[in-house]
Amino acid sequence: MGNVAQDKQAIPAIDAALDPLDPPRLRLGASARGTLPLTPVTAEMQVAVAASAPPRRPTFKRLRDALTVIAIACGAVAAGMVFSPVARNEVFKLFVVLYFSLLPAFIYLHFISIRGLTLWEEYTEHLFKLQIDEPACLPRPPLHSRYYWRWLAARNTAPGALADEPPKTLYEKKFEALFGTTRSDDRVTVVLHSERLAPVILATMLFAVAWLVVVMPSPLFELSLFGRIPANVESPTLPLETLRFGFLGAYFYVVQMLVRRYFQDDLKASAYLNATLRVVVVTLLAWTVDLELQPSGLLPQSAGYRSALAFVIGVFPDVGWKALQTLVKLPLRSLVRSLRQVYPLSDLDGLNVWYEARLLEEGIDDMQNLATCNLLAVMLNTRVPVERLVDWIDQSILYLHLGKPVVDDAESPREQLRRYGIRTATDLEDVLEPISQAPDEVARIAKLERLLTTGPDDPSVLRSILAALRSEPNLRYVRAWRWADSQERADISARHYP
Repeated sequence: MGNVAQDKQAIPAIDAALDPLDPPRLRLGASARGTLPLTPVTAEMQVAVAASAPPRRPTFKRLRDALTVIAIACGAVAAGMVFSPVARNEVFKLFVVLYFSLLPAFIYLHFISIRGLTLWEEYTEHLFKLQIDEPACLPRPPLHSRYYWRWLAARNTAPGALADEPPKTLYEKKFEALFGTTRSDDRVTVVLHSERLAPVILATMLFAVAWLVVVMPSPLFELSLFGRIPANVESPTLPLETLRFGFLGAYFYVVQMLVRRYFQDDLKASAYLNATLRVVVVTLLAWTVDLELQPSGLLPQSAGYRSALAFVIGVFPDVGWKALQTLVKLPLRSLVRSLRQVYPLSDLDGLNVWYEARLLEEGIDDMQNLATCNLLAVMLNTRVPVERLVDWIDQSILYLHLGKPVVDDAESPREQLRRYGIRTATDLEDVLEPISQAPDEVARIAKLERLLTTGPDDPSVLRSILAALRSEPNLRYVRAWRWADSQERADISARHYP
């Protein structure tokens, strides 16, 4: 973590500027900041940043890339003008097989070569903001971080503070196990390693075979580029339309999933295992549903409808399972377990099908799993924005305590609270805390406490829920995050509107 002995010389100035009313960080006055030995470290960091900056690309390399693109475009035009019509179709089929089979693998290989070097800084900032542990037990934040001086002061009073190089923390070891070496000397240096490529290779092979089944190119030894094509060279018609469209739906989903995870710095080899499993599951479901559709007569029998259903199953496998449940005969229907969760993740605000699938990979199937999850592991493994993840946990905790309405058509407790602006567990805590002792404020709290209570002699439902929230393990992290957000907003307002 660098030379901490130099930093300890600044501790008296830090302690003098410490605001006891602001425990999460140190507020340094202008005089205190002037006494800190920041110049050597800052200069070294500037040199390191300049040295790590990517060199400018030579002109001839840019020209080479441009000529490569032009050559590919000209080759495609030439092939369209010279080849016979049937040959053009076969060349196009081969291009489709090669391009779409290799596209997912290319996305991964490109990702591991450029994925963001700011992962470590974001990770340490989030650890301090969530108050995951005592400041001295957390990794060293970047020097420009607002939490750096808080960590330095805590390290000065912690056991082992005299060591120039503090040992690696548990949180740093977890990060390095997933992403690689994180730091050296006085600057953060993330050296990300690659995962094994076996899942990527396996998925690429499966995609190649599936695309061959979809387009069915003619044998190359019977193909003539400039002459006539024998009559028996036409692609054979196979009874695989359902499987083809099922794979197209799965591929449609997989490509979008990989691209989203690429831009979120969350593309791992495990995503390709998920893609392989989806193709296999969709194949089995689409095949079984197609077999059941033929004799049942419950659904339209047209080839177009069955192909469209197979495509939808590829994008949403749950649809295939529900269709299979519908097609199963009545005596067996009661024995087939529904996949519908009592508290599904899809009921949370802002959680779409992509995030739901990502959380499922981490073993989080419903709100109960999310409310009791290992927040640090989910934050590190999924790369979901922490603000969004904290909000989902906040919603889940309240929803689990409210329960479902007794009558299906009745307004749910969740909907009743939303009319008063209560959407999360921390919202409930805030609205039940009086702002002042004015009579109208006391009356507001009294009325709000009886919102979900039916009988006049029954205890307050909301007060009971509020008492039960104290035992929620992840709620303290949610409160810490909300509190840090409010402090940051207050600091910004104080700076811009003194």
